[in-house]
Amino acid sequence: NDHCSGSTPCVAGDKVFVFGSQRLYCLDAKTGKALSQSGVTGARISSSPLFADGMVFALSDSLRAYDPNGGALVDPNNPDSPRQPKLLWEQPKAAGGPAFEGVPRTSCNSSPAVWRTEGVTYLITCGDKLTCVEAKTGAVKWQAPGPGGASATPAVSGDCVVINYGLGRGTYAYRMTPEKAEQLWRVSKSDRGTTPIIVDGHVFEYGGGSYACYDLTTGEEKWKQRFGGEISSPIAADGK
Repeated sequence: NDHCSGSTPCVAGDKVFVFGSQRLYCLDAKTGKALSQSGVTGARISSSPLFADGMVFALSDSLRAYDPNGGALVDPNNPDSPRQPKLLWEQPKAAGGPAFEGVPRTSCNSSPAVWRTEGVTYLITCGDKLTCVEAKTGAVKWQAPGPGGASATPAVSGDCVVINYGLGRGTYAYRMTPEKAEQLWRVSKSDRGTTPIIVDGHVFEYGGGSYACYDLTTGEEKWKQRFGGEISSPIAADGK
């Protein structure tokens, strides 16, 4: 009964990684054959997997890193059975958040983001707090000030990260170092929490019935347009 997930598939070479509502799956991109499947890692998961540095990362009731090549067979008596992905590390401090619309914790909705600096890869997640985790080891480097518990995914550009905490708590921007995150600005908003994008030093975000553009470093509002709807995250393509 692993179905009805809102997860977006992640394609890496000849593999596709996707969450069901409870498990992480790896499929052959050409045939759709199940290559691996994890054990139960949560409930009503809508977070999307992330592939980076030869590992696949999955956020639900904890942040986990897996070897995408898989480990032991799920069914040892069936050589065609999918394999269990090899767990490399697990970091529960990167997950959490309050229950939200039937989801046991908001980290089951939010997806991890990649931040690379000084030759090191980090993962930025939002559970109980906006959290920075070293991708290789799973070690927590810092947790940012702010409310935490977002269903949205962090948006990263350079050394800046923007997160919409939703539920009327506002959108926050931080400047990151490997040691800490310092708040740059906050914009008050009243919405359920959508994921912003960052393009050419500007933050674009939908929420509370309007689209808005903010300066990335100062938070100055550049424009705002009213639109209907409630939950919609923008994308950028071809300079638009």
